[in-house]
Amino acid sequence: MMEKHETDKAYEEGHPLMTDAEYDTKFGKNATAEYVNDTSAWEKMPHPDKFGGASLDKISVIVGGGFNFSELLDWSRVHYGPYCCSYKYDGISVNLIYEDGVLKHAITKGAGNLGEDILRNVLKMKNVRSVLFKPFDINLSIKAEIMIDQQTFEEVLKNRYVNARNGAGGAARAYDGENAHHCSLKYYGVVFLDELNADHDYDESGKFEMLQEMGFEHVVWKQASSITDVVNFYNDVLDKRASLGYEIDGIVVTRQTYPIPKHVENGDRPRYSVAVKLPYSEKRSRIVDIIWQNGMKGRITPVAIIEPIELSGATVSRVTLKNLDEIDRLKIAIGDEILVSRRGDVIPNIESNLTKRTESFFNFIPASCPSCGKLVSVERPYVFCRNSACSSKALGDIKTWVNTIKDHFNYRGFADKRIEQLYDSDLIKDASDLYSLTQYDLILLPGIGEAVSEDILDFAKYTEIPFSVFLTGLNIEGINHKMAKLVSERYETFGNLIESWDKKSLYLGLQRINGFGDFRALALIEGLDAKHDTWYGLLEYIEVIPDKKPKGDVLRGKKILYYRYIITA
Repeated sequence: MMEKHETDKAYEEGHPLMTDAEYDTKFGKNATAEYVNDTSAWEKMPHPDKFGGASLDKISVIVGGGFNFSELLDWSRVHYGPYCCSYKYDGISVNLIYEDGVLKHAITKGAGNLGEDILRNVLKMKNVRSVLFKPFDINLSIKAEIMIDQQTFEEVLKNRYVNARNGAGGAARAYDGENAHHCSLKYYGVVFLDELNADHDYDESGKFEMLQEMGFEHVVWKQASSITDVVNFYNDVLDKRASLGYEIDGIVVTRQTYPIPKHVENGDRPRYSVAVKLPYSEKRSRIVDIIWQNGMKGRITPVAIIEPIELSGATVSRVTLKNLDEIDRLKIAIGDEILVSRRGDVIPNIESNLTKRTESFFNFIPASCPSCGKLVSVERPYVFCRNSACSSKALGDIKTWVNTIKDHFNYRGFADKRIEQLYDSDLIKDASDLYSLTQYDLILLPGIGEAVSEDILDFAKYTEIPFSVFLTGLNIEGINHKMAKLVSERYETFGNLIESWDKKSLYLGLQRINGFGDFRALALIEGLDAKHDTWYGLLEYIEVIPDKKPKGDVLRGKKILYYRYIITA
């Protein structure tokens, strides 16, 4: 089962594992109340001066990515106005730590108590303040979102990243700081780190005013005396969203004042602030065909071919149907009229089937793999090709290796289409073949000149691969980078892992890793066994080095208010 922290980390790094609606259903508050368009009831609501007590946090009030008035109304009955409204930016979150008014650290949201200090890159970004206008003799945490505006993305980074948010994540974490200067910061929070246990209330409007007094730019907020004013703010944001020039995916509504919590226990669901998402772009289309497509790990996925539509500036003609359960949910068939959205302006998704049916149509499940022709294995809700020699799996292994190395080293060459060209030309059949390519091999291929061939050959210069990156790149089912990091923390080197190859003892050792579990322990052992020739071949060209240990003492002993959670470092 996919864990929340694993999904959150992938989202923060710019490569979401699921759509927003899937996340809301799996981890958020799954409201089922009807959409209410009448706001007159809110105007008649009493708004006493007294505020109720609770912990501090943000909850989700999202239903299918839209604005649910009933849910907001329920929340407002407990948390009376006035309110403070602000944008919910769709970027990469960062905490800027100021000591005596000087920026000392820029910490991204990480796993558990540890984040990544990206100060070197943040100092290159637009509108960053290295020194505050006003001197402060206490430590501050300024909360901001790293963004890339749409114009910069379209003109400079479109061919490299899938969207502006993904570009911001890549630029923020790049080792060489490349493209960091294209990023800007949007500020939305301030915390006095030395006064978190104070007894006074937290003033939300005062927070934004203080940010402006300190010299921070792009601070967007508005006071709302009632929930009706909140709705008006929401509608105003909806109208101007397209002209902002950068991505927001909702608004944040916070009670004007609330007590600063001294403790936030695990599992608490404090509700002083709510996030309300803006609706996704949606259009009608019709399914003209359903095909089955091989994935990189042997999974065969149904894909709907639809009548082309324009969504968020892109032409959409294919939409994944994910798995058999999704087909069953939609009760879908060829010829059906459907409602299509483009989640986060990236992932096309079928929101609903407008052609009502009483049963599903499974008669188009393939009997054989589209790639190798071997019989498929139906393991609901998925369909697999279990043929280890299937060419789609070999190609998937190579793509995963290349993309993992690209992500880690911020390498720009080797698009998936180029990998497919080399594979179809029999120049590469395994990841290790990438390291023995020559310029003569490449320039004989269509579309590859001297400059492109040199760019491809540059890939082979990355020969020192951290243990967790190496393990991630092997494309083993269930072993993503998060899980690979856990293995590297326990065994420290790939050599230590292989030396303990007695399968029973290795299984018991992997089981002891917190959060790893039986499935991943078995998957890793079987995967390493099945991919022995791959990793053994890679070791002829590369060196697997230990992971760098994170600097866990940057915020040791301090507390940070992050996304309205108190995190003890």
